[in-house]
Amino acid sequence: MDFKSINPTNNQVIASFPTLNKAEIDLSIDNADKAFHSWRNIEASKKKLLLVALSAEIISNTKEFASIITKEMGKPIHESMAEVKKCADLCLFYSANFEKYLLPKTLNEKAIVQYEPLGVIFGIMPWNFPFWQVFRFVIPTILAGNTVIIKHAPNTPQCAISIANLFIKVGFPNAVCQSIFIAVDQVESIIQHHKIHGVSLTGSTIAGRSVASIAGKFLKKCVLELGGNDAFIVTKNANIEKAVEKAVLARCRNNGQSCVAAKRFIIEEEVYDSFKTKLIIAVDKLKIGEPTIEGNTNGPLARTDLFEKVLSQIQVLKEKNFNLIHQLYQETSMSNVIAPAIWEGNEIIDEEIFAPIFLLYRANNLNEMIDMANQSDYGLGTSVWTNDADEIKILSHQVQSGMLYINELVYSDPALPFGGIKNSGTGKELGEDGIKEFTNSKLIFTK
Repeated sequence: MDFKSINPTNNQVIASFPTLNKAEIDLSIDNADKAFHSWRNIEASKKKLLLVALSAEIISNTKEFASIITKEMGKPIHESMAEVKKCADLCLFYSANFEKYLLPKTLNEKAIVQYEPLGVIFGIMPWNFPFWQVFRFVIPTILAGNTVIIKHAPNTPQCAISIANLFIKVGFPNAVCQSIFIAVDQVESIIQHHKIHGVSLTGSTIAGRSVASIAGKFLKKCVLELGGNDAFIVTKNANIEKAVEKAVLARCRNNGQSCVAAKRFIIEEEVYDSFKTKLIIAVDKLKIGEPTIEGNTNGPLARTDLFEKVLSQIQVLKEKNFNLIHQLYQETSMSNVIAPAIWEGNEIIDEEIFAPIFLLYRANNLNEMIDMANQSDYGLGTSVWTNDADEIKILSHQVQSGMLYINELVYSDPALPFGGIKNSGTGKELGEDGIKEFTNSKLIFTK
């Protein structure tokens, strides 16, 4: 199986790359293991200099990298630019904070815990944020002293190549960060390899279960950032104008292809009609067009198979008696386009829809809103909109999710731990929690 860059606007193949054979994979793992034994002892000051250089190189090539992202998976160009710049910011954040995050923790006069690297960590990365997801895995993992091997998504190979070249260009030692092209059926052999000491996957729940099963079988540390069916809760005490403004961003950024995109909009009865009316007006301000052109907010989905899956999910909505109350009607000659649309219904849909599809639900009171939000096998992030302190307290304690954002959409930030519960995954990325995931929290006791 080749890794192929395919322009999602017209399904034309841009470039293709062959996968590695077993001997080539083993060589990559051996090189990463050799690099680990020296990299783990590199002084913090040198790591800082490398991170600062990496950040500067990212910024100086922002337009080039953003163009690659947009051409490979269809993200609007202004969002691709923001994604690249966010990677540069992450490098600077960790350069300023990683030392204090990894300081030994004193328990008492006899005991401390120190954080030591595990070795070579295998990262399985997604296509929807092909730079950001890689950097938020790689940077904290290597700063902890590990080395990494990355399997990127098959439809973003040029992003993978660009990232790997970046690390070499700014002076990181060879094999600290490698990107390899492998098929799905080669994943298990890599995870079980005796020189691989952990695996991190960002992807679907199905993929997460498979990787977790393999990792469990071979007793490898595993971090999973999986799908979401996030609730966007709006109570009668919310600022409706602000909630609507953020709702459009929360559902439509990256053409709706985000694990933390708001997907179920649960609106209290008293403000339901007002929210719906304002949402229709806001959706009509979006603009479908070539993602390479500034000003266009929505383009194609990343692949034809993803487009076809969403069409089948829309058919399910019809079968479950959801009503299409509004859709953005703008003609386009591009392939794989799902226009932003607003549906309303009663039955909780617990399958993640990776497209700009709003599902609106009417709720009678706060308790009903909480029950509806928790009617999901997912639990990634929840956005809550209310200015009532008592409601905030109740929602904060009773909504089941790994993250809860109050009067803000759910997003990732280098300083904040990111991760979900239930079918949305295990473990954390980013912040202090993320940098410690692939470390040995070693107890040192002195008599």
